[in-house]
Amino acid sequence: MKTFGAFVQGLREHAGLSREEFGARVHLSKHTVASIELGRRLAD
Repeated sequence: MKTFGAFVQGLREHAGLSREEFGARVHLSKHTVASIELGRRLAD
């Protein structure tokens, strides 16, 4: 899961988006985005 989280974080940072901005675009909270990036959970 950490590899997937690192991939998501890389995409977000490459796009120049905050977790909140990225979350709004993919319909997730910034806390969920953070959990995914840290490898704590997968996207639903």
